[in-house]
Amino acid sequence: MGVVYEARQKGLDRSVAVKMILAGHLASAELVRRFQAEAKAAARLRHSNIVHIHDVGQFGGQDFFAMEYIDGRKASRAAWPVDESTCPKSSG
Repeated sequence: MGVVYEARQKGLDRSVAVKMILAGHLASAELVRRFQAEAKAAARLRHSNIVHIHDVGQFGGQDFFAMEYIDGRKASRAAWPVDESTCPKSSG
């Protein structure tokens, strides 16, 4: 649904993560509604393992929300350990 970029928040001189709708200005009204609901839900959460939402808005017709930036490797490249003893067995 979205794509995340690292950006610089000039006013506070800090790195932030900015999530935008992948479809951009072509996004349906339903997709925009779901994106905004995600931002509102995330902003209500307070936990040390959940990033904080700093801002929600629109820039050049593109919806976005800015959140706390956590330095580290990309989640898409993370190697998650798997305990195969807990995995369902194939019956094939």
